[in-house]
Amino acid sequence: MKVNVKGEHVSDKIINMYVSELVKAHPDKHIDAVDIFVEGDKMKVRLMHDLDRSA
Repeated sequence: MKVNVKGEHVSDKIINMYVSELVKAHPDKHIDAVDIFVEGDKMKVRLMHDLDRSA
């Protein structure tokens, strides 16, 4: 899985913890990539997953 972080700096520990929770929350999805956009105290997250493998 590829993790892309853009915007303001956030520690790797926080990013890894957040991505780990996303994976746990979506066990039925095969997540290929996670894009995280950090803007001040907000984070926008986009998950990309393989629909063929999720079916």
